Amino acid sequence: MRARIALSGPSDIYLRLNLRHGPNTDTQVRKAAPGDPDPSDLRVDFDLAPMTFDTDRVTAAWVDLIVGSPAGQRIEVRDIVLSRRLRAML
Repeated sequence: MRARIALSGPSDIYLRLNLRHGPNTDTQVRKAAPGDPDPSDLRVDFDLAPMTFDTDRVTAAWVDLIVGSPAGQRIEVRDIVLSRRLRAML
């Protein structure tokens, strides 16, 4: 996942991937690393391999944006891109 998120002050940003399959929901939380040279260009990689779920039963997927200290901050979400990349066969 790549996102362009601008904050008015310093704060940690976390992204949580949620997958609903049947009655269960599995989640993964990752801390977003600031991009280089633009710190508002964030990149997060989610690894689905350790998650145990049946791909045929997935009914919903969503991403939560978690800001460490949002009080008094201006948060601007400019762009979000989600992409899926398969693992290489070794």
